[in-house]
Amino acid sequence: MNTKPVPAIVMLLGGAIACIFGMVYHYSVKHFITTLLVVLIIFYVIGCIVKIILDKNFKEMDEAAEEEEPAEVSEEEKENIESEDEDE
Repeated sequence: MNTKPVPAIVMLLGGAIACIFGMVYHYSVKHFITTLLVVLIIFYVIGCIVKIILDKNFKEMDEAAEEEEPAEVSEEEKENIESEDEDE
């Protein structure tokens, strides 16, 4: 799974929520920009942590799926499959 955009998405969601709160509570421009910067940094770090956790879990899932896959098909099985296809 592609987890590269996860930190950016989490950061932007946090920033959007901070913007909404800033408008609702009528923050001054200086206070709003400072708050927004802090929120974006914090949520970017949280997004990076989430990305690391997702990458680790998907890696374990991929390894488990590879272990469950059957081994390569033997030559005899290939011949049997081909002969069944020709019979049809």
